[in-house]
Amino acid sequence: MFDAESGTLHKIGEADKMQRAFNAMTETYREAGLHGMADDLHYMELPKDQEEIDKVFQNADYIKRLYEKATSL
Repeated sequence: MFDAESGTLHKIGEADKMQRAFNAMTETYREAGLHGMADDLHYMELPKDQEEIDKVFQNADYIKRLYEKATSL
């Protein structure tokens, strides 16, 4: 789960737990009237490639570039 605007990684983990966390966080933002922040938050399943996962942790904004690449297809 990450902020697509800033590229900030918020959480990473098992898909079902991350989907629940994503739903809870976006709902909390919307209830507080922070619709823009809720819209910037994205859930994305990472590729199983360990090298890609390492890049997500090691490179600032890599998750944002990976998301942009995945959604431009």
